[in-house]
Amino acid sequence: MQVNGLRARAGSLLAAALSFSLAAPAPLVAHAADTLPAPAEAPPSPSAGAADTAKGECFANYEAAQVARRERRLIDSRAALRVCSGAACPAAVRADCVDWLDQVAHSLPSVVVTARARGADVMAVKVFVDGKLATERLTGFALDLDPGLHKFRFESPPWPVIEREVLATEGATDKPIEVEFAPPLPSATTLVTHAEPRPFRLERSDYLFGGIALAGFATLAFFGGTGLYDAHHLKTTCGSFCSHDDVDAIRTKLVIAHIGLAVGVVALAVGLYLHGKGRF
Repeated sequence: MQVNGLRARAGSLLAAALSFSLAAPAPLVAHAADTLPAPAEAPPSPSAGAADTAKGECFANYEAAQVARRERRLIDSRAALRVCSGAACPAAVRADCVDWLDQVAHSLPSVVVTARARGADVMAVKVFVDGKLATERLTGFALDLDPGLHKFRFESPPWPVIEREVLATEGATDKPIEVEFAPPLPSATTLVTHAEPRPFRLERSDYLFGGIALAGFATLAFFGGTGLYDAHHLKTTCGSFCSHDDVDAIRTKLVIAHIGLAVGVVALAVGLYLHGKGRF
């Protein structure tokens, strides 16, 4: 009887333990759930922040382009319009910027600089525009400018510096600017043409033909003068009744005068020709 009672008591204790073990996990799980930390919130996406920054740049350049264009700073306006016409900008902003960019491109003036020295092209030329370096070397490409008056400075050692003011007209493209650092060397023909004249010097031929010419003109003066005088005297004294000898004498004097004139003219011409050739 006692053994049966112990068995019955042990069975009841075992049943109670089993029921406790089955009921215990629910409160333990709930407690564990209460003690676990809550999941953290997801951080903002990096792409969203980059998109906001790009839009801000679009609107900033949209406004800056309009201001620069009104002030005729077309180069600054073009740079801003290139930003706000990008694919990252809103469609409305991009449409305006693309349209304005085309207008500014047609209004922007440009110049093409060429340089020469001693008749040869010079490429190693520094070009300064309004005190700022525009290019280190000439390439043949055009330089864009804002409309208005600009001061150019050209440097190419060892040649002297050249400065020039150039008016850039809106819409005028590829305006040529030619710079001459040194004139071409004179050719042999030019040197002969511009040679210093020789000092004047009488040659032997000058004395010879000068004397002949002087004698011829002296003969003309003497015989021509006396012949005319005698002709006038006869005309006033005897008229048409003068003797043949007197008339012949006057004719002889006039013929000798004409011969003297011819000799003088020919001698003078020959003397001048020989003097120019440097003969004798």
